[in-house]
Amino acid sequence: MSLIVSLVLITLVVLPLPASAWNIPGHMLSAAIAGMEQVTTPAGSFKAYKLTRSESWTVGSIRGSRGGSTTTYFYSPETRSIIKSSNVSENNPGTVETELIKFTPGN
Repeated sequence: MSLIVSLVLITLVVLPLPASAWNIPGHMLSAAIAGMEQVTTPAGSFKAYKLTRSESWTVGSIRGSRGGSTTTYFYSPETRSIIKSSNVSENNPGTVETELIKFTPGN
């Protein structure tokens, strides 16, 4: 779980890369911090940053395969982890969701 947190935060906040570094032919990526929300999971209720990541891609040239997905993450400073996430893909039916089920505060 902490790897996902690190990747999301690096992608959204830390990497000082120029726009050209993200210019992959046939691939578009956007990410944003959409504010804070109170999020309830089986582990409890937490204030969390809402992070959204959207991407779309085309494989091939003229008749290429297209796809895309949107993932929403909720990162809690209290738990120092993603407490809830949801992914919707254009190519697959349904939504993949994860959420924190147990949290024990530490030092």
